[in-house]
Amino acid sequence: LAQIGKRCLVLEQGEQLGGGSHVFSEAGYEFETGVHYLGEDPQMEALLSFLTVGRLKMASIGTGANNEADGGTAPKMYDNIMIEEDEYNFVQGEAKLVEMLCRAFPSSEDKERITKYMAELKAYRTQKTQASATMFFRLKVPKALPAWLRALLQSAMGNPWYEYTQITLEDLLLRNGIDPASRLGSVLIGQYGDSGVRPDKCSAMMHLG
Repeated sequence: LAQIGKRCLVLEQGEQLGGGSHVFSEAGYEFETGVHYLGEDPQMEALLSFLTVGRLKMASIGTGANNEADGGTAPKMYDNIMIEEDEYNFVQGEAKLVEMLCRAFPSSEDKERITKYMAELKAYRTQKTQASATMFFRLKVPKALPAWLRALLQSAMGNPWYEYTQITLEDLLLRNGIDPASRLGSVLIGQYGDSGVRPDKCSAMMHLG
């Protein structure tokens, strides 16, 4: 706002400015209180650059698994799903993630499910879906419209993005042939904690970002 000539007053209850961007340490562990990773989104990156006057630099995330052994060339791991004695490393890059999943779940049926699920994730990131999200939020603005009409227009003109707000993360798995209670399902929803809501309550939109 200051960049476009508006006078601003920033109020902060905490000890330092930053809100959800704070990082703190406790018992030797580092905790990030807000968003700690973002997907590729040119529009978002442009907005963040504007808001920070170009000072925010996006960085590659994750830790280099087995970096010493491979000379630091291995893809960085950004999440690690642990179920009993098994570990599933989520590493950078769609191809590497699919490779890990197919190696862990080698049956032809599971590979088909993984392919179908990944195709839906890619569809969510298309310009068409993101444009429908923009339309959905634009329709929230005109308060002159009756609430029922605004909701009707949002559901009609905000698709396909609106649909993802109406189904849960578990629903998303089920329609791709994946049992949420299966080992594959558990791995795919293993990041649900990012949303702070159980998979049977979390909207697919929230999980997909």
